[in-house]
Amino acid sequence: MIKTSSLIFVLLWGVLFKLERMSLRLLSIVLIMSFGVVMMVWGQNEPNDTNQIDDSIIETDINEDIGDTSSDNNLLYGEIIPDNTNSNIIKLIKRSNLNSKNLILIGSILVLLSACMSGLRWALTQIMLKKNKRTKNPILTMMYLSPSMFIILILIGCLVEGFKQFLNSPIWLELGILKTIILIIIPGLLAFFMTLSEFVLLQYASLLTLSIAGIFKELLTILISWLLFDDVLNFINLIGLVITLSDIIWYNMYRFEQNQKEQIVQDIELSDIRK
Repeated sequence: MIKTSSLIFVLLWGVLFKLERMSLRLLSIVLIMSFGVVMMVWGQNEPNDTNQIDDSIIETDINEDIGDTSSDNNLLYGEIIPDNTNSNIIKLIKRSNLNSKNLILIGSILVLLSACMSGLRWALTQIMLKKNKRTKNPILTMMYLSPSMFIILILIGCLVEGFKQFLNSPIWLELGILKTIILIIIPGLLAFFMTLSEFVLLQYASLLTLSIAGIFKELLTILISWLLFDDVLNFINLIGLVITLSDIIWYNMYRFEQNQKEQIVQDIELSDIRK
């Protein structure tokens, strides 16, 4: 759900760098679409009722079983619990829940930061494509950006995954050096063409249009999964699909009207020049 804020960040960066014109209608479109996307995924990641652990229930059950020190109760979440007590078990459960909440908070911050940086990346890329004489071509833009992207990714990869682990990976022996290199090159080529396609779209379309196209792709993925693969969608999800699709249509109508107005202004300016 947090990732749906990417649309708002795209609009924010677009307005900040004067790539988009803020209007009440455009702001309404973005907010409604973000709300619709939240409804589309509402409840999809919730665990099953049978897998949920209620702290109060666990604590009640433990208090009811005071004095039970069987071997089954000595192991919880992979940790050995002393035989003396239920209080240690309760503390362990609370500590585990606290750690989970901390991880959720850190993950939420990282996803929010990722959404913000994604909008900034698109905005800066579009500025390079439209306002820089040296990078008006998508290929030239990639040529200037690729070295820095490569250095950053290789450094992060070495720090996180480890260069020795990469060289000592079993895949080199299982598939052989040639097949492994081909296996590495193919995703690289796919990433290259995906990035090139993104830059071409940014050259001719607005930031918001590209972001909304991504939302439309997610909408189609959810819809096809529901129709063909029997994915479960609740009533809120279906309402979210309808709201999002309707809002995408509204956005296209808005862009069409804006383009028509700009075309009329250009025609008037040309006619004045000829006179």
